[in-house]
Amino acid sequence: MRLDSQGMWYNNRGQVTLVAVAAEVRGTGTGRIRLHRTHDSSAESLVGFVKQALEPGSVVVTDGLPSYLGLEAAGYRHRQRVVRGRRQRLTACCRAFIASRRS
Repeated sequence: MRLDSQGMWYNNRGQVTLVAVAAEVRGTGTGRIRLHRTHDSSAESLVGFVKQALEPGSVVVTDGLPSYLGLEAAGYRHRQRVVRGRRQRLTACCRAFIASRRS
C-alpha cells in the first residue's frame, strides 16, 4: 500500500478538507483505495488511519512528513519516498485522488 500525506479538497466556500489516501499497489497497477477525511496531519490522525486501513506488517510508502515516523513502532514496515526537484510518475495515491476529485 502507498500512503500520501493529505490531499486538499476545497468546497465552494473556499474551506479545506484534508483527506488521507491509501492505495494498494498490485504489480504496476492500483488495487483497493481508501480515503479518510481528517481534521489535521498529526501522527495521531495519520497513524490511526493506517491502523484502520492496513494490516499490521504491511509495507507503507509515504512522503517525508514527520507524522509518519511512528508507523514502525505501530507494527508497519515504513518506507519514505521524498521527491525533490525532478519530475516523476504520479504515485498510485496521487492518481486515485485526482480521479476522485473529477467525480
